[in-house]
Amino acid sequence: MGVEESAGSLDRERLALDQEKLELDKRRMRIEVLTSEYKNRFTEVMFHSERYHRQVNIIQLYLTVAVSLVVALSTNAAATMKASLPVRTADTLAAIVVTIAFLLALYLFTNVMDAIYTTYMNGRRLADLERKINRLANSRLLEWDSEIIPRLYSVDKFLDGAWIRPNVLMVVWGFLFFTGVSLGLCAATYVLVRPYFYVFTPVALFLTSVTLLNWRLLHREGMKFIDAAVSQTDPDTDGTSILYLIVLANTFLGYLPMLLLSVRDAAFYGPPHQFPFCSIISVALGDLVLIPLVAYMAISFLRDWTWRELRWPTMASVLLSGAVNAYLNYSWVHDQWTGFMDTQMGRLSAGGYVHLVYSFLVASLCTLFVIILVSAMRRDDPRLSPTSLAIARRGVAALTVFLALGIVDAALTHLRLVGGSTADLASALWPSLLVPASSAVLWILVSRALAASLKEA
Repeated sequence: MGVEESAGSLDRERLALDQEKLELDKRRMRIEVLTSEYKNRFTEVMFHSERYHRQVNIIQLYLTVAVSLVVALSTNAAATMKASLPVRTADTLAAIVVTIAFLLALYLFTNVMDAIYTTYMNGRRLADLERKINRLANSRLLEWDSEIIPRLYSVDKFLDGAWIRPNVLMVVWGFLFFTGVSLGLCAATYVLVRPYFYVFTPVALFLTSVTLLNWRLLHREGMKFIDAAVSQTDPDTDGTSILYLIVLANTFLGYLPMLLLSVRDAAFYGPPHQFPFCSIISVALGDLVLIPLVAYMAISFLRDWTWRELRWPTMASVLLSGAVNAYLNYSWVHDQWTGFMDTQMGRLSAGGYVHLVYSFLVASLCTLFVIILVSAMRRDDPRLSPTSLAIARRGVAALTVFLALGIVDAALTHLRLVGGSTADLASALWPSLLVPASSAVLWILVSRALAASLKEA
């Protein structure tokens, strides 16, 4: 009996040892697989690091060629050659050269960003592999990418006394370098081919700003996105980057072209025009400050609706906006006054055409926002949560203030060009009160709906 119990105990011990050996073999195999991927990721990091340095060398070559070209264009021989060409041909060649130079600068800078992004991506995966290997080995064997690098390269704390981390300096100098190249090319268009300056500069500054915005976001939101992708979770985003894009597009593709063209046409301030750029408050102030807020709130609100739901309201908004803007611009160019939108009687100026397109797009978005909001409130749509109603309330408030600036414009116009008594002013202003008053009523309704929604919650 004792012999049988001893044999059974030995069998159990042998089975336990076999199971432990099997578990160790599985753990060893996992470590080998992870180590193999670790080596592959490290090789890829080195590849993209070399790629980054190659791009830096190409950028140095780009700068050398650019400086040489500027020096060559400054010589008498270049001036003689340009004078021998027809004006249109010389301007076209200069515009092509500047455009290609700018696109090449965009490509080189974006390529550097991509190399840094892929290095971050593989580095994050290396850190994840280190943690897995350490857990399987039950020891802190690997720490460089998972523990040390995040402390060395963190952008949260970049200053230690007078010493600034090189990666932070790289971000700053890269920002300034690309900004300087873009501004230099804008200045080159002003000197070499001035008519092209008013087209090239707004577009170049917009693309530059978007690229620099992503250069900044790469080191924060980009890292969050990589962490979420590696950990297979949803990235934590607050949506503020959409506001940045709206502000940049509004400033550089809408406001700046109107401003530059008004300066070119001597319609920025004062005589000989009765309505220069600075005198129209709704344009000079409203388009710059209030319209981006309205657009951001409108887009944030409309994101809860699908394109299928927005299709027909969008078409209606576009048609209504087109009809209203066509009527208004026709009225402006056929009145007895001139301004930055119509420097000559009976025809829109270049700034006027930009304002026409700009106001058409803005009015279409605002009309769509109001249509969807009113329709949702009438149906008591379940998507009208307290959050969405708060967004809508802020959007309608900004829209109301913007529309109220039209009353200020109408009052200043009447006092400056027509004059008359207070009764004459009141009779002239009442038509401009209708739209802002309607928007104010909508704001009151949305405020009540928000209060009721919060009370129910």
